[in-house]
Amino acid sequence: MITACIDAPFRTFWEEQGGLPVFGYPLSEAFTQTTDQGPLTVQLFERAQLEWHPQNSPPYDIQLSHLGRMALGEQESPVTEQAQADCLFLPATSLNICPPLLAEWRSHGLDLGNDGISEAESLALTGLPLTPALPCTTWSLCGPDEPPYLVQWFERARLEDHGAQGILRGLLGREQAQQLMAADTAPVQAATPPPAPATTNNPPDQTQPGGFVQAVGAQLQRYGEPIMLIGGTYERADYSAEEMWRYWNGPEVLADLERIHAATGINTVRVRIPYSIKTITQTPEGAVEVSDKLITRMREMADIAARLDMRVIFTLFGGYSDFSIPGSKAEETELRYLERVIGNFVGDDRVLGWDIYHEPDRNWRWDNEEDLVLSWLVRMANAAQAFAPNQLVMVTMRDDEHFWHEDFDGLALIDQVDLVTLQADDVEELRARYDAIRSQTSKPVLVSEFNWASGPPCRRAKHSEAQQVIVYNDILQASDGLLVGLLTRVLQDEASGPYGGWDEQDNYHGLLRADGSAKPVAAVLQAASITPLPSTVRQNEPLAPGREKPDEEETDEPAVDPETGLTTDEPLETPNGQYVKGWFRRAWDRLGGQATFGLPLAEAYERPSDERVVQYFEGAVLEYHQKIEDEEAYAEMGEIEKIYTRIRPVALGSAYTEGREFPVATERPPGGRRFRETGYHISGPFREFYEQAHGEWRLGWPISEELQEEVQGTMMTVQYFQNGRLEWNEATQSVQVSQLGAWAWDIQCQYGQ
Repeated sequence: MITACIDAPFRTFWEEQGGLPVFGYPLSEAFTQTTDQGPLTVQLFERAQLEWHPQNSPPYDIQLSHLGRMALGEQESPVTEQAQADCLFLPATSLNICPPLLAEWRSHGLDLGNDGISEAESLALTGLPLTPALPCTTWSLCGPDEPPYLVQWFERARLEDHGAQGILRGLLGREQAQQLMAADTAPVQAATPPPAPATTNNPPDQTQPGGFVQAVGAQLQRYGEPIMLIGGTYERADYSAEEMWRYWNGPEVLADLERIHAATGINTVRVRIPYSIKTITQTPEGAVEVSDKLITRMREMADIAARLDMRVIFTLFGGYSDFSIPGSKAEETELRYLERVIGNFVGDDRVLGWDIYHEPDRNWRWDNEEDLVLSWLVRMANAAQAFAPNQLVMVTMRDDEHFWHEDFDGLALIDQVDLVTLQADDVEELRARYDAIRSQTSKPVLVSEFNWASGPPCRRAKHSEAQQVIVYNDILQASDGLLVGLLTRVLQDEASGPYGGWDEQDNYHGLLRADGSAKPVAAVLQAASITPLPSTVRQNEPLAPGREKPDEEETDEPAVDPETGLTTDEPLETPNGQYVKGWFRRAWDRLGGQATFGLPLAEAYERPSDERVVQYFEGAVLEYHQKIEDEEAYAEMGEIEKIYTRIRPVALGSAYTEGREFPVATERPPGGRRFRETGYHISGPFREFYEQAHGEWRLGWPISEELQEEVQGTMMTVQYFQNGRLEWNEATQSVQVSQLGAWAWDIQCQYGQ
C-alpha cells in the first residue's frame, strides 16, 4: 500500500515531468540525505529519487539522483562499442542505445524549454548508458524460469524490454528502499513539510568534491560559499586551436597542465573550440550530427582538469563570423551544435561554464552589423541556458557597454548571460569600469581575459617580469569583494623563435615562460591560497595519445614574403638558443653569419618608436625594410642585391664615436684603399676582411684610420666604420667584429624604448 504523499516542492515537478510512468509512486516522505554534494532534501519514488536544490532556478531546482550508477556499482561495464547503424552512439561512455530501448529513451525528457524532446532533455532525465543492452540474467534480475528480457543500465534509470508489455523503467527506487531497510536506515514516513537542507555554523569543506558553480547575486558560489576563479586559457605550444583538437594528445595536455598547476595552483582553465572543428554532418534521415571525436576529446579535456581539481570553461564558436539570421538553415545547424556539445555535459560538474563567443565586438562584422551580431548572441546564449541547466553561460566582451545594447527585438545580452565577463589591460581602468557596471547590474563580474605582458625583454620598461608581479598583486587586492575571478589571456608564453611571426608583446602574457619555467608572478598566485574546485565526475579510461602534427614540407629555395619578411623555411636556431628567420636568415646565410654579425641577442621584433622590425646581434643591429621604392628595379636584382635592399645595418660605429674626431692619414698605407667619401683608408687584414664581408653594405665607409684602443682591458688595433668596428685579435691572428651590437642592446635594455 502506498501511504506517502508527494511533498512540495517535488509535486509540481513529478506532475509536469513524466508522472507515474517515469517516476512511479512515492515510497517515502521527503527526508535529508548526506551526499557528495552535501546534505540534500530528497524523496524516493519507485523508479527514481528526486533531489531538491533550492539554490537553482526551476526547473533545475529538482534533479534526479544517479540511482542507476549507484545500484550498478562495481558491475558497471568496462565494455566499449563502435557506433552501430540505427542506434544512437554516445561517445561519453562509448556505448549505443538501440531500438526498441532507444524509442523509450527518446520519448521522455525533462522539459528544458526545447521544441519536442531534445537529446539534452533525454540525457537530463535518463542519463548516459552505463552498459550495453544484455539479458536480465547478467545482473540476476530475473530467475531461470522467467522469460528473459533485455536490460540496459543508465545513470539515472534502468530500461527493460518486456516484450508484449513494452519498455518499462526498472524499479530502482523500490530496490534502493529495500537496501535502506535492510541496513536499518530506511527514511521515516512522516506527514511533515520537507526539511530544508541541513546547515551548520561552519562553512562546507571546500575540498569536498562536486557542487556546481552558480551565480548568486554578485557572487559565484559553490555549496553556498563564495569562490574566486583564478586561471587562464590553455593553448598547446606550436599548435593552433584547431590543430590542438585535430591532433589531440591527452597525455601531453595533461603534462602541460600538471606543470602549470604545480607552479600556480590555479582552479580554472579555459579552452577554445574553433567552430570549424565541429565536423557537422547530415545523416540520411536528415539529422545534423557533430563529430564524436570532438565530444570524446572535450571529455578528456574536462577529465584532465578534474584530475587537478580544476574546472573547465569551453569557449564555443571560435573564429566564427557567419552569424545566422533567425529561422535560417545556418541557425538550425548552430543550435544543433550547441545542443549536441552542451547536451553531452548535462550534469557534468567538471564543466564550469560555456563562453559562447570570445570578444564578438572585435569581429570584423561588429562595426557595420552590430544588431545582427547582438541578435545572434542573444539567441545562442538563450539556447545555451536551456541546454546547460547546471553550468554558467557567458559571453566575453571587450567593451562592457555592449552588454546593454539591444538587438532588433529590443533584447539585451546582459539578460541572457549569468555574469559580466570582460577584458582588461590595467588595474586603474578596471576600477572605473567596475563602477560603471555596478550602476547597471548586480550580476557577478569576471575578468575573463587579463592582458599584462612581461615582455618582450628590453622593449618597454613597464612590461617586465618584475612589473607583472606588481600588477598582479594590485589586481588581486583590488578584486577582493568586487570581482569573482581573474583569467589571464594565456597560461604559458608562446615561443615565437621556432615558429612563424616576429617576437611581440602578445607572446608574453602567460604565467609560465615559453620553456615551461615559472615566472615570478606564479608565486603571487600560489600565495593567494586559491580554493580548489574538485568534481565528482571522473572518466576512468586512459587518455588518447592521438597523432603528431605532420611537419610542413621544406623546399630547396623557400619563398620570402615581402610583406612580412618571413620565409617558408624553418627559422635557424643559433648556438645560444636565439633564432634568425625570414630576410634576417637570408642575410645570415648569404652574408657571413656569426663571423660577420656575431650571435643574435634577441628575436627580431617590431620597434615601438617607428614600427620597424629590427634584430640585435653581438656585432650589429639589422633593420628590415618592407617598402620598396622602385619595384621594377627591385625585380631585376639578384638575391644578394635584394638582401642589401631589405636588410640594412644600423650605423652603430657612428653612434658609438659620436663627438670624437679622428685624424686622416696624410699618405695612403701600402696596399691601402682610400674612400673619397670620408678620406680614410683601409689596408692589410682589415681591407681583406672588409672586401670578403660585403664591406660597403655591412660596415659602410671607414670613419677612422687604424688606431690603438683598450678593449675590455686589452690594447688592440681597431678601426671604426659607419656600421661597426673591426679589431685585430693578436692571440688568434685574425680580424673580428667588435661587439657594438651588445653595447646598443645594453642601452635598449636600460631605457626600454
